[in-house]
Amino acid sequence: MLGVAYGAFEASLETAPVRGLRINARKGDVDAIFAALTDEVGTLTPIPFAKDGYTFAAEHIGSSPLHHAGAIYVQEPAAMAPVAAVDIHPDWWVADLCASPGGKSTQIAAQLSEEGLLLSNEYTRSRVPTLCGNLERMGVRRGVVTSMDVPSLSELYEACFDLVVVDAPCSGEGMFRKNPDAVDEWSETSPAFCADRQYGILQSAAKMVKSGGRLIYSTCTFAPEENEWQVARFLAENEEYSLIAPSEVVTAVSADGIAGELPEEDGFAPAPFVLSDEQAKLCRRFYPHVFDGEGQFVAVMERREGGEPALCKDASSPLSKEERSAVEAFLKEALVPDAVKSLLPKLRSRNGMVFVHPDLPVPGKGVYAAGVNVGSVTKGRLVPHHQFFSAYGDLFRNRIDLAPDDRNLAVYLHGDTIPADFTGWGVVSVCGASIGGIKASGGVAKNHYPKGLRK
Repeated sequence: MLGVAYGAFEASLETAPVRGLRINARKGDVDAIFAALTDEVGTLTPIPFAKDGYTFAAEHIGSSPLHHAGAIYVQEPAAMAPVAAVDIHPDWWVADLCASPGGKSTQIAAQLSEEGLLLSNEYTRSRVPTLCGNLERMGVRRGVVTSMDVPSLSELYEACFDLVVVDAPCSGEGMFRKNPDAVDEWSETSPAFCADRQYGILQSAAKMVKSGGRLIYSTCTFAPEENEWQVARFLAENEEYSLIAPSEVVTAVSADGIAGELPEEDGFAPAPFVLSDEQAKLCRRFYPHVFDGEGQFVAVMERREGGEPALCKDASSPLSKEERSAVEAFLKEALVPDAVKSLLPKLRSRNGMVFVHPDLPVPGKGVYAAGVNVGSVTKGRLVPHHQFFSAYGDLFRNRIDLAPDDRNLAVYLHGDTIPADFTGWGVVSVCGASIGGIKASGGVAKNHYPKGLRK
């Protein structure tokens, strides 16, 4: 496939993988976060196509207070390319259908406004808690997390999304340098096996795209049968879709896709679907010898016309009198007045929890999170949930903003009390990014940071 470039590719696999991160502009002071990161990890080199994305060389960044606060997300540089391939509008509805651990979902969420919406789906239920945890940490406000097969999901949300992202489960050849487990898990039959699963996901995902919307298909493998062959077959069987050019910044640091027929190999007979030279140039391949990151394939397709949008029936319900009274009392005590007025009309109840409704109808099954969990009502009082402190920390009356090296920050992350000069609910933050909640009385703030997250 690579011809004379193969030597450079092979040599690149013997070099150290590159680490990347994104600063979360939705949850803190970007300049302050950047300065604190520079002190902590050293040089940050901008990733050309990823807004607020950088490469760095330090280890153990996951233990940083900035990571706890959701001020940063650690993500492999080339993995940021699929989302960066499209100019996402702030008010778009976006679905990420193979979402865990949440890298692409949090990258999308950082570009959405209060009018936008994110649906993150992860079929493998054991991976859902990690996805929910990362969305919660990053303070995503208007998000829904589901765990369904994509055909079922497409029946609930037909032709509803401006953008659907399919970062498909794959044979992982692009991760060989970074992850030795990917090598051990690979076999000669892996690409053909993955190709069957990918195509089923892609066909169902296409039904969720609205007329004029975009569909991103990506993998982290080099196998053509999982990449160009999938796109060629999909276009041949879905005439309402066409390939479009990804963003110029992604194109500039990647290689063209592969045109023409695929060679017949053991365990895989190519279908009669091929990409033209022009179409192959619209598909982008990331190689470690071309770009300072791992392997990635990206294709962006546009749906010229589609059916009428169809949404499922919402399984949430209005608040009971007890719930509304308790929540309103908490919000008036904890938040600035304007925030109370804006949040109260958005509150709904589901499974005994009060949450800020995301405006997307949610079904009764398969939903792990919907909007922001405010908390539960017990004996007429609201017991606040950690997600509310993380997502709406900037709206609290009382805030203790600590420097990354402040001893009280380490004490808080350990789960202990810290000094406070106010009474009532508040949040602890670093560089403006809320980490978690506190309730202060008598000069001492009781810690409400979840036990499972403490250092």
